[in-house]
Amino acid sequence: MICTRLDEKNNVLLQIARDDVQLSEIIAAIDRRIYHPKYDPHRPVLWDFSRAGWDSAHQEYNFVTEEIDAWVKQRRPLGPVAIVFSSATEQALFHTFYGSLEWVNLQTFTEYDAALGWLTAQPAPNP
Repeated sequence: MICTRLDEKNNVLLQIARDDVQLSEIIAAIDRRIYHPKYDPHRPVLWDFSRAGWDSAHQEYNFVTEEIDAWVKQRRPLGPVAIVFSSATEQALFHTFYGSLEWVNLQTFTEYDAALGWLTAQPAPNP
């Protein structure tokens, strides 16, 4: 399950994952973000996967990496994106499969506060 909410204090859109996460849920969450009432393509986004399970999603990575890459490029975020993982192993696995995302200002973390700090320190984009 992935919940979407706006942290108005920091002007960051939060995408918070819990339990076992499927890639289809990640795709649906990105689409929900686009239709969020306060959607702004320049707003920073924090994906928190620190409490998510990945077993089934890891099995799917090999089959859909190119499809996901193309799909995300179509919905490309214009603001910075931070992703929080529960371990350095999950962080490394993400970079193994999605390390070529140079077209987005993205950083990965293993600590939520560090991710939020990085996002809020980013300069405001020029729309």
